Amino acid sequence: TLEFIMEKLSLDERVAGMPSNHDVPERMAQIIRDFVHYGWFNSQSYVVSPDLPHPDSPPPSVPPVCGKWKVFDLGCGTGTCGVTFAPFAYLYRNNEFEILKADLRQAEVNVSKLRESNVELRNAMLEEGVSKEDRDLYEEVIRENKKVLGDKEKVLRGMETRWSELGAAAFIVHDAPTDADRNDRGFIKGCDVSQKMVKCAISCGYYSEAVNADYQKFLSDMKGELIGAGEAGVDLVLSADTLIHVGEDMLFRVSGVLREGGLFVFAVDPIQDTYDEKYLRRLAKEKFFDVKVVSEDFVIKREKGCSSDTRIYLLQKSSI
Repeated sequence: TLEFIMEKLSLDERVAGMPSNHDVPERMAQIIRDFVHYGWFNSQSYVVSPDLPHPDSPPPSVPPVCGKWKVFDLGCGTGTCGVTFAPFAYLYRNNEFEILKADLRQAEVNVSKLRESNVELRNAMLEEGVSKEDRDLYEEVIRENKKVLGDKEKVLRGMETRWSELGAAAFIVHDAPTDADRNDRGFIKGCDVSQKMVKCAISCGYYSEAVNADYQKFLSDMKGELIGAGEAGVDLVLSADTLIHVGEDMLFRVSGVLREGGLFVFAVDPIQDTYDEKYLRRLAKEKFFDVKVVSEDFVIKREKGCSSDTRIYLLQKSSI
C-alpha cells in the first residue's frame, strides 16, 4: 500500500559524512523526497527539471529523519549510495547529532542571507541616480557584512568538518536489534561484482551487509531471506549509475523483492542504454510498475576529465 511509504518518507537533507559531490545518489534521493513532499503519488508521471515549478501548496511538515527503510543497493561501488541513503534506513544514535544538524542548518541560512544581502547592495550601487552618500553607505555595510560573513563561514566550516567526521558513527547501523524491533529496523544491503568495491563499501560503515555477487544472485538470495523472515518485501531498490542495460529480467527480479508500493530508482546513460524511455514505460507496466518520475538528462563528471549523460527513473510497484 502507499501508506507505508508515506509514513517512512520523512527524510533528512544532509547526511553525516557525505561530501556534496555525490551527484547521482543525491539527485536520486532528492527525487524521492519531492515525490512524496509535493504529492506526486496520485500523478501519472512527472519530468523533473530545475525550472519545473513546484505546486503552490507547501510540502507537509515531516520529521527530519526516517530511520526504518529497508533498502537494496544494486552495485554498491565505493559506498556513496549507502552514505546518501543512510537517513532512509537508520536512526541517529543520540540527540547530539540532531542538535548539530539543526545548528548546521541555521549556520548555512545565516551565511546565505549575508551573501544575498551583499549581492543586493552591490546591485543597488549600480542603479542610476544613486547619490555618492548612498554608495558610501552601501560600501560600509558591505564591508561590515564581509567581516561578519568571514566569522560565520569559519564557524560553518568547523561544523561541517565535525559533521563529516561523524560518518556512520552518527547512525545506529550495526547494533544487534532486539527481537521486539527486529522487523521494524531499517537496513541497507548491497552487492557488487567487484570484491574490491565490496570491501570499500563495507569500510564506509553504512551497509549492514555487502556481498560480492551480481544483482541476479543477490536478489535471488535476498528474496529467500525475506520469505524466510515473513517479510512482504523491501521499501526501496536503487542502482546509481551502475547498470547500462535495464531490461525485462531486472524489472522482474526487482519486482520480486519489493513490497506493494515500494520504489525502484535507477540511473542510466540515455545514449548508451539499449532501451529507450518508451520501451521502459511499456516494460514497467508489464511488470506491474508505474513510472512516476523521469528526470531531465544531466551531465556528470567522471575520472580523468570525462563526462557522460545520465537520466534517473523512479518506478513504483503497483498492485498485482
